[in-house]
Amino acid sequence: MSGQEKAAQETIGESLSGRDTAKVLHWLLAAALLALFVVCLWLFWDIWAARNDLQAFLRQRALPPAGVSGPLLADMKDLYRQEITLNLVLASLILVMGVLLGGYVSHWVRLSGRMKDIQNIDRYILQSITRGVVTVDERRRITSCNRAFGEILGLSASLCSGRSFSSVFPEESPFRRMVEWALQSPGNMDAEDEIVYTTPEGEEKPLRLTTCALRNEKGRLIGVILLVKDLTPIKALEERLRRQERLAAIGHLTRRILHEVRNPLSAMDLNLQLLQERLEVLGFHDPKAERYLRVVFSELHRLDKVVGDTHHSVTPPPVHLRPVVLQDVLTQVAEGLRASFEKDGHRLVLDLWPEPLEITADSDRLKEVLINLLLNAQDAVAGRTGRVILRCRLEERTNRVVVEVEDNGAGIPWENLSKIFDPFFTTRRRGTGLGLSVVHNIVKQHGGEIHVSSWVNEGTLFAVHLPGPLSSEMPSH
Repeated sequence: MSGQEKAAQETIGESLSGRDTAKVLHWLLAAALLALFVVCLWLFWDIWAARNDLQAFLRQRALPPAGVSGPLLADMKDLYRQEITLNLVLASLILVMGVLLGGYVSHWVRLSGRMKDIQNIDRYILQSITRGVVTVDERRRITSCNRAFGEILGLSASLCSGRSFSSVFPEESPFRRMVEWALQSPGNMDAEDEIVYTTPEGEEKPLRLTTCALRNEKGRLIGVILLVKDLTPIKALEERLRRQERLAAIGHLTRRILHEVRNPLSAMDLNLQLLQERLEVLGFHDPKAERYLRVVFSELHRLDKVVGDTHHSVTPPPVHLRPVVLQDVLTQVAEGLRASFEKDGHRLVLDLWPEPLEITADSDRLKEVLINLLLNAQDAVAGRTGRVILRCRLEERTNRVVVEVEDNGAGIPWENLSKIFDPFFTTRRRGTGLGLSVVHNIVKQHGGEIHVSSWVNEGTLFAVHLPGPLSSEMPSH
């Protein structure tokens, strides 16, 4: 269990234990004050009864003249002294009771204030934890739930609190299975598991679930803490590291192959040219032979282009960064490809940020990125009424510009998403699999990132994030 998870468990456990202690103290003080009230009430009743007896006695007997002494006068003095004594005792008890009551109220006000402060601190700590945290009592009722829990699972955290756990998660849910295991297993052992969770919006997330038994000061089980960690960033980092390892291996192998292939290609090209010139000198004109030579030249040049693209993908040429207005670059690319889109019956929509976005970039290499992405989008919408959007916007929070290419094409299968930027990976019959690899390298040279989201039979969105205006993130070249 991580340090953050342990801190969450200790914080919640201490909070609940503190509340139990406060409740016990409250009831003890309340019982003591109630006992004092009963005693005072009894004494008051006793004094009231004695006073009534004295008044009845005085009404039944006439008082003796002044100066006369006797048993009656002695009894009256006795009763009077008792009444005064009891009144003093009662007044003292009432005073003591008032002091105690005032002290109790003052203490309870201070204690309530401290409890509210503790609860606010607990709530702040709980809400600031990046992991999802939910507590469930023995009756399987959700007693608390933080904001991260709702954000990770795509649920409303406010609607979860106070509800039965079974009403939020069905019986076959791994969340419910983990909680039941923690409550029913011998010794209430902690457990951990990794799952793939599908949000209500259909997004799949790798999650790590951890359950911890929640006990009070006496060690009695009072509930379970369920911690939920979103592993998406970790999995993405692992995939990025694996991809870098693959690219490093491919790059090393490719450089060796290119070195061995380029020289024969140059020799073949040179000798074909010499052969063509020799045939012309000899006056040899055969249509079939000339057609064969054109095919060989064409395929040789295509192979040379593949070799050049491969070289650029593993050893990209340096970029020449200059201030450019992003909207101008997008407009030039869109106007150059619009006729091709319209010829195929597709729409190319340009959606530009209203204010000029001046960034530092190599405009030619940036155009290469956009042309690659737009041509891929054009292929993706083939066979349907295609609509491709080229847009740019500013993320003011991060001071980065975002260029997006969105289409309503066939989409990319989930299992291919992690491979599309790898060299030589392609699903097209005549594709080389180098276009997106080159795009990735160019974006990286600009200090940016490229992300892709795709939905089968719905479309694909490529988002290029670049350092924005006046940004200091640009790499030096």
